[in-house]
Amino acid sequence: MRRLEGKRVVLLAATLVCVFITSSCSPTALAQTVQNPAKETSDCAGCKDDGMDRLIDTMNRLVEKRNAHELRLRSLNNEADRQRRSGEFPPIEEELEELVVLESECRGEHAGCLAVVHLCGLASSYSGTERPVHRALDKVLEHFHEYGHLREVVLGFERLVAHDGMKTLPALTCLIDSKQTSPFVRESARLCRARWQLEMVANRVMFESYLGSLAAPADIARVKEDLKAKFPSVEEAEQWKRAAISELDELAAASTEHHLMVAKAVDPKGIVLTEDSEQTNQSPSIAGVAKGVSFRAKYLAVGSECPALEVKLVNGDHWSLREQNGKLVIVQFSFNGCGPCERMYPVLRDVVRDHPNKVSVLSVMADADVGTTQEAVTAGKMTWTVTWDGRSGPIATEWDVRNFPTVFIFGTDRKLLFRGAIPEGYLAEVVKALLTQDLK
Repeated sequence: MRRLEGKRVVLLAATLVCVFITSSCSPTALAQTVQNPAKETSDCAGCKDDGMDRLIDTMNRLVEKRNAHELRLRSLNNEADRQRRSGEFPPIEEELEELVVLESECRGEHAGCLAVVHLCGLASSYSGTERPVHRALDKVLEHFHEYGHLREVVLGFERLVAHDGMKTLPALTCLIDSKQTSPFVRESARLCRARWQLEMVANRVMFESYLGSLAAPADIARVKEDLKAKFPSVEEAEQWKRAAISELDELAAASTEHHLMVAKAVDPKGIVLTEDSEQTNQSPSIAGVAKGVSFRAKYLAVGSECPALEVKLVNGDHWSLREQNGKLVIVQFSFNGCGPCERMYPVLRDVVRDHPNKVSVLSVMADADVGTTQEAVTAGKMTWTVTWDGRSGPIATEWDVRNFPTVFIFGTDRKLLFRGAIPEGYLAEVVKALLTQDLK
């Protein structure tokens, strides 16, 4: 890594690492939005009798072929061959076409809906936009709005925009505008759209800042091309931000009782997903999540002054973010059993040991039971300030934390320097650089 030359480059580098590294986990798997209690169609009544059986069979064969393909690549003895063939697409075209046919034959029904959902998931797992899986999804996208009356369609929302948000946003908007879309699906889609738009605006700002740190003409040209192809224009970004915050504030003020969906598998191999109603009953509301996303956009943008955060620690003391005067502050969202979270603990222990007067660390724990958090502190697993927030707790909800670990770093001037995921080794480098006098 080239020598870091300032706070901006340090945090930009960290951000860019985290854009392309997914090393996070969630205590509630695969949360998406759904209404509760249910009033819309959710079971297989009305579907063709063999629709779900065909879906499960197709997806199981597809996954088996994909796993076998990956195993063959890993078994290659020659490293050059492995590198050369690493981008090969697995031989699953037949199964992809079966999913397209299934959607056509079960259009507007449960099996057709889940065929679209799983095509969205498959498309988002492969880079590019022209692979067979992307072409298969393109064939069904124009019918996406025909599933607005089925709650499980929300399982495809975030996967849809993750595939290619700029391209697929019209399909999501069409579903929002469709008269047959149920209230909870519409609210869910609006939440997903607003979230994605704000993420794109933030990523554009990050890429623009990164552009200013480049010197090589080829690198500058590449980033400029990415900005043009993958992000809204400057004018569009500002419009998106205003519209997204307005939409989120409307959702936050709604009196409906729609909740986030938690998914579960319907087949023994855990491949085909549908709603877990029991877990959905315990999930946060759309209104609460919308409030958190809006809060994060308004008060947790990089460069913003830290928001008010006052918590009771597990040892009974009280802690205030705004009272950490003159210190670098790290707020880590974590839970026991989260591998990436716990790999960060040795780094945090070293930081608070080596810089007790310069750095303040707070871990916000999402353990289901406060006793689990207390045991970890008592055992010396965490030697810094710790508060318990609970599963889908109020702090994580207000700060719009969806993955763990999520880290927020505030400078000595109380302004936010970084937010997101960060590899534990790079966190140590970032903290060291920020504490180095010549970087101030």
